[in-house]
Amino acid sequence: MPFRLACVQFHPEMGKVKHNLDRMAEIVRQAVGEEGADLVAFPETSVSGYYVQGGACDVAMEPDEVRDGLAERLSGLGSHVDVLAGFYRKSSGEPFNSAGWFSFAPDAKTVAVYDKFFLATYTVFDEDRYVSRGRELGVFDTRFGKVGLLICEDTWHSILGTLLALHGAQIVFSLIASPGRGFQGKVPSNVDRYDRMLRAIAEEHGVY
Repeated sequence: MPFRLACVQFHPEMGKVKHNLDRMAEIVRQAVGEEGADLVAFPETSVSGYYVQGGACDVAMEPDEVRDGLAERLSGLGSHVDVLAGFYRKSSGEPFNSAGWFSFAPDAKTVAVYDKFFLATYTVFDEDRYVSRGRELGVFDTRFGKVGLLICEDTWHSILGTLLALHGAQIVFSLIASPGRGFQGKVPSNVDRYDRMLRAIAEEHGVY
C-alpha cells in the first residue's frame, strides 16, 4: 500500500527520557497534522540519546513503557500512525540497543522489537562494554508490508541485509546515530559510506 514516511533528524537530550518523549510526540503530531505522515521514523536511541555508556541500564525501558509513554502524549491524535524509534531495552537486567515499531490506533499494540546485532567497538565506540548483543533478525509484518530493521553498525555487515531480504523484507530501515567522521569531501565520509551501503542493499535485493 502507498504511505507517507517522515524521517526525523532528531537530537535527543542525553538521558532525559521524559523530555525526549515529549519532543518526539510533538514531532509526530506535526508530521501527521502538517505532512500527512503514516509512519514516523526516529534515529537510533532517540528516546535517551546514544552516549549514555554505563548509564544504559538507568535509561533502559520495556517496549510497552516506550509505547505507553508516547501513547499518553499522543492522546486525541485522531489518526492511525506508526512510529519507529530507537531506545535502550531492558531485559533480564541487561540493556540492549533496540528499535521498536509502535502502532497508535484504538486496537493497536507494539508490533515488534529488534535488538542491535553488531555492536560498534572501535575508535570512540565501546558498545560491547555497555550493552548486550541481539540474537534474532528484525523482520516482521506491518500494515505497509514486511519490514526489516538494522541499527547503525548492522548496516556495515552485508550479511544482515541479505538475511533480511531472504526472510521476505520488502522495506529495510536503518536507524543511525553515528557522529559525522571524515570531513575532507563534500559530505562526511561515513555519511557517504552509509549512502552507498544502503543503496547496495536495495539494488542487490530489490528492496526499498
